[in-house]
Amino acid sequence: MSGFGQEALAGSLFAHWSDNFPLGVTTVYPGTQIDATEQSEWLEIWVNAWQRNPRRAAGQEQVDVSVTVHCFVERTLDKGRILELADAAKSTLEHQQVPVTDQSLSDPPVVGHLQLFETQTRTMTRVDRDARRHGLQHVVLVTSGVATEV
Repeated sequence: MSGFGQEALAGSLFAHWSDNFPLGVTTVYPGTQIDATEQSEWLEIWVNAWQRNPRRAAGQEQVDVSVTVHCFVERTLDKGRILELADAAKSTLEHQQVPVTDQSLSDPPVVGHLQLFETQTRTMTRVDRDARRHGLQHVVLVTSGVATEV
């Protein structure tokens, strides 16, 4: 079935994120830029791995995906804020089923589903000598999933 591809998968995932992330924090999507010097906190999201699974000629197409979210918070803010962002990101992605549609259409049909699984969280915050001036708390979340064509 046409329409089941990277653009539809990413667009549907990003629409799900936009509609369901509960906090009013700027999210940077692939291909967009922000002036980070004007932000005290922000998130970056992208799909960074695509792997099509082998299938029979008449079988449903399946694609393994990996979704990465980077959470950034200035060190001068509440130390728990980075964990609040990470928890909100995790709840927005983990164990969710996202319908895959062509986001460019006004009333798009569902062409597949993206099933997201467990989320791994890693703290990437590092202490350096400029941390007082430029320090950021940094947490990375990685969620794997599989998209299946309908």
